[in-house]
Amino acid sequence: MPHTILVADQNHEMRSKVRSLLEGAGWQVIAEAADGQEAIDKAQQLIPDLIILDLSMPIKNGLEIAAEVRAFLPRTKILIFTIHEAEEIKREAFRAGVHGYALKSASGTELIQQVKRVLEDKEQLRTWGLDC
Repeated sequence: MPHTILVADQNHEMRSKVRSLLEGAGWQVIAEAADGQEAIDKAQQLIPDLIILDLSMPIKNGLEIAAEVRAFLPRTKILIFTIHEAEEIKREAFRAGVHGYALKSASGTELIQQVKRVLEDKEQLRTWGLDC
């Protein structure tokens, strides 16, 4: 059975691109969310294996969503997918309990690699050179 994924990004076009990429790689995208509260609600209802989450979301931002989801779904993995490259933001994300961090400027192949890494429980803090 393929891993289940929730894609949360305020941009419909970005959600569609990510969905297509993930489904092409054999994963099952079970839902999409356009804002922070919708992401939390769908995560509670569907219990995905992975949430791909933008940091810049309406209602609740990605860090708030990550912290809430980690509290009630500790086994669900969270991969931040964002434009933000600042090291401090990456540190904050990992402190909030995320399992991976990918940049939207990266190629689709790189996003697929990060998803695999997170789903396989690979330690990503070393990938980013962060000491949280």
